[in-house]
Amino acid sequence: MKTLVIGCGKFGVRVSEYLTRKNHEVVVVDNDPETFHALSERFTGQTICGMGYDRDVLDKAGIETADVVISCTSSDSLNAVVANIAKNVFHVPTVIARMYDPIRARMFESMGIYTVSITKLGLDNVIAV
Repeated sequence: MKTLVIGCGKFGVRVSEYLTRKNHEVVVVDNDPETFHALSERFTGQTICGMGYDRDVLDKAGIETADVVISCTSSDSLNAVVANIAKNVFHVPTVIARMYDPIRARMFESMGIYTVSITKLGLDNVIAV
């Protein structure tokens, strides 16, 4: 499975390393080259420096043949833009966007974009205790 991970923060690093351990082809995109230092030496994927919504960057990352795009930057707005481009321009089969705002997350789910709401997950964990 070929996965593009847009954003190399804590979440992006963890999901990228997990997927490479499972022998998936992973390309990580971030506009700050320093973030790639957080990836361990066990990471066997590719890194590309650039904006995750830039067509040239997405082409270089191989979005045309991607099975999954996971947009997990620190910005809900950027994640929404990237998810929308992946789903509606490139027709990537599976698109996941991290959202801090659970209301926005529900809106994107209604458009066929899977979401991970960190805020909702945190709240669910507190309520479960």
